[in-house]
Amino acid sequence: MPIHPSDDDHASEPRVAVIADAPNARAAAALAAGLDGAIVQTRAFRVARVDRTPAGCRFVRRLVAALDRARPDVVIAAGMSAGIACGLVWRRVGARHYVWFQPEVERLDPDPRALSLAFEATPRFFAGSPFAAGFLIDTLGAPGSRVRIAEPDVDLWPRTLAERPALPPAADPGALLCALCGVDPLGRGRRREIDRAVGPLIDAMVRDGIDSCQVYGASDVGRAIVRLARRRRILVSALIDRDRTRWGGFVDGVEVRSPVQALAGPGVFAVGALEDAAPIAASIAALFPAGAQPRIYRIP
Repeated sequence: MPIHPSDDDHASEPRVAVIADAPNARAAAALAAGLDGAIVQTRAFRVARVDRTPAGCRFVRRLVAALDRARPDVVIAAGMSAGIACGLVWRRVGARHYVWFQPEVERLDPDPRALSLAFEATPRFFAGSPFAAGFLIDTLGAPGSRVRIAEPDVDLWPRTLAERPALPPAADPGALLCALCGVDPLGRGRRREIDRAVGPLIDAMVRDGIDSCQVYGASDVGRAIVRLARRRRILVSALIDRDRTRWGGFVDGVEVRSPVQALAGPGVFAVGALEDAAPIAASIAALFPAGAQPRIYRIP
């Protein structure tokens, strides 16, 4: 299947991760062999029902960890278990596009809530045959307008990855994971430690009447600031990060932008770092002219 994922406007080949559940591993390997993008991972997982059971949570945790390491631009899932799980996490790991590839009909009985949430967050479905397309649409209930049968010369994702698909706010992957699987990639101990460190920063912003800000750093600490700020009704308009591979992606529903783009947002910043916060604050201040310095909050 000839695939042409990028055009002249895209400076380098997109990083592609192909994820499959075990019965569809061969189909996934064949698909990966025909892609023009830079394959950063081809991984097959044992089939699991994606739900709140321990096995379902472990499946999603392993998937999140694998994709966090790969940091792909495009995620392609082969099979129903992989399709549901990747549908929930692809935006959380910063990917720019996601495709659910259904090679054939399957007998696994999916969790209805997981399936519904994954369909809502999946911009594009491809079926390996008319029977697989019927399975997606008629049996599982996938939206027919997003399902196509994989044929020669069909692009699996937009030629320009800037064409990031718009999805409804309910498709926030962080909220989906917490609501469905209770997934906490950090582990409870580490999360509590970060929350305790971030708490005083959020308290200071509330005391000062801050109602919106940007967070510098799309790390675990930055994500904790986003989560705790939301609880205190502070809007985080953007995550600012120097890693260009993350620009344009989303972390817990918040867009990751470049430092230059920070100039267009609110002039209030929270530094998402436990260490070296002072030099990071200085680098933020250096972005702005002397007469328009931003307000910067950092962890004490």
